[in-house]
Amino acid sequence: MVLALNIFLMGRRSNKTPFYYPVYKRILERSFTYCSKPEHAEILIFGTSADFLECSGMILQCLAKNPDLKIAVVSEEPYWDMLWGGDFSIRAQSMLIEGIEVKYTYLNHSTSNIFSFLKIPYFITTDNNFFSRYAMLFSRNSKFSTSEIQSHWNNYNYYYAAMAQYRRGADFNSVNESLAVFGLSDLRTRLTEAMTTNRSLVMGKGWPKSQV
Repeated sequence: MVLALNIFLMGRRSNKTPFYYPVYKRILERSFTYCSKPEHAEILIFGTSADFLECSGMILQCLAKNPDLKIAVVSEEPYWDMLWGGDFSIRAQSMLIEGIEVKYTYLNHSTSNIFSFLKIPYFITTDNNFFSRYAMLFSRNSKFSTSEIQSHWNNYNYYYAAMAQYRRGADFNSVNESLAVFGLSDLRTRLTEAMTTNRSLVMGKGWPKSQV
């Protein structure tokens, strides 16, 4: 009998890992026990290493209690990796916290195959509502004739709509060709900016209030 490992999700971005989503949690609970307190954990799970600093005190307390404690960053976001992940092609990493070297395992799109897929992108599988909603919408749209679709489009109030956070600058336009990772946030923001005067609706953090 294999005993389940005790884990604790730590950091405000840990809700963006497979361990958080209910549909995956039901599967992962076969191998892991979710702790209510970090000091009872054998593994601390983070969504990004950027959360280490705000959790530094608790990390050190847990390590003092359990020197064998493991720490893992399970990152579903290449965007975060490019901003905060350093060389995110390296699986075994470490960070100095108050002068103490804290080792951790970095699991992401580049260091593992846990987010790989053959037909359906990973994120769509994190909530069953995605499938239900898309099936309903595609079924409805397939019944429209070409003229009905054109008529529908002609009656729209907006020519362009976007829902995205405002992100401009070199940090949002980074490229790592060796890992086939390309930052597109800056490009998306500039494209949206070019459309805001053309009967557009833009929603998202950082945009003028008149566009929210």
